[in-house]
Amino acid sequence: MKILDNILNGFQVPGHFMALEIHYRDSGMEIRACELRYHKGLLSLKDQKVYSDFESLKQSRALPCIAYLSGRKVLTKNVKLDSPETVEAAELLKQAFPAVNSKSVHFQVDQINSMAHVSVIRKEVLDEFFQNWPASHPLIDLQIGPYFLLEPLAELLQEPTHIGGYELDPAALEMVPATEQSGIMHLLGEEVESAVSGAFAYALLFCSNAVLPSVLNEVVYNRGQWKFSKWNQALIKYGLGSVLVLLLFSFLGFSYYNNLNNKVAFKAQDYQWQLESLEKLEAALSTKRNFIANNQSDYLSTAQALDQLAERLPKEVKFKRLQSHPVERIKEKEGKVFYERNMVRIHGEAKSYRSFQDWLSKIKALEWVAELEILGYQELSTGHEAEFILKLEIDPS
Repeated sequence: MKILDNILNGFQVPGHFMALEIHYRDSGMEIRACELRYHKGLLSLKDQKVYSDFESLKQSRALPCIAYLSGRKVLTKNVKLDSPETVEAAELLKQAFPAVNSKSVHFQVDQINSMAHVSVIRKEVLDEFFQNWPASHPLIDLQIGPYFLLEPLAELLQEPTHIGGYELDPAALEMVPATEQSGIMHLLGEEVESAVSGAFAYALLFCSNAVLPSVLNEVVYNRGQWKFSKWNQALIKYGLGSVLVLLLFSFLGFSYYNNLNNKVAFKAQDYQWQLESLEKLEAALSTKRNFIANNQSDYLSTAQALDQLAERLPKEVKFKRLQSHPVERIKEKEGKVFYERNMVRIHGEAKSYRSFQDWLSKIKALEWVAELEILGYQELSTGHEAEFILKLEIDPS
């Protein structure tokens, strides 16, 4: 059963793939790419580049690709919803773009609470996109606009973060255009070039099943062909009699899956895809809830500890910055990032060394404090005012 589980899991997320942001500019495009590996639930970043066109992308290693469209040729408008459960996608398109003929565009609706983000791209632009796409790189998912990233990322990020040409505010559930940044940024435990941050975030959500698969006909077909090829590879790899049975199921399953997806794609053109996507949406929601539930206890205990620290804070001492579960990269060669669980770093100021020591004595007396370490203490003036950095370990028991 473990072999079968590994095979089936490989049909959902490729072990080696590329995540792309296709960003349209006034002239031409930018293809912002991340090359990634996914193994045993761990996603690692192998390479990151920016290509100028499909010809340059074609020269890269032939890998399955997931992509989303952004930039000048993708228009997005927001629609306030009074009763989001009753509004159909076609009606939302009409409200957002009343002058647009629905037959001349492809569009995507990303609903978050009482707001719908409607992103459209002209049909001829997308037709040209598929005509020029390199056949050596099977496209297994395609999203229109960046707003599908908003809700899943808001649950993972703790503060406003630049994602490509947007700033995402997790508290306000907003994603607004912003000046693109350059250089390295730390995003969800990885050092990522700012230019490809959107592609990397997309890959992370894709691997956690937090993105609804595309229902565009071309993408559904490519995804089916890719999955069918994975079945053939499994047969060659394992070469056992039991795999012959799997091959039979693969043929029947592929035919059923392909027919079902064609029906979904057809209905999507008539703006009926919400009903067929319900089960996938519930599965994605369940995955996100499980992720939060598995990590909630640590954050609750940390929050309680921070509350007690705040209650015992004298007026002579003040906090400037708190870091709970700070990131610690301990295996650089493997590219893995770990968090210091049950750990808090405190940056602050004290009016005098004596008041600082008195406050430390009170903290050390708390029963949940496992260890308290002074990482730095520097006086700012002859008046004995000082800055300090503390490292506090919380006893989880």
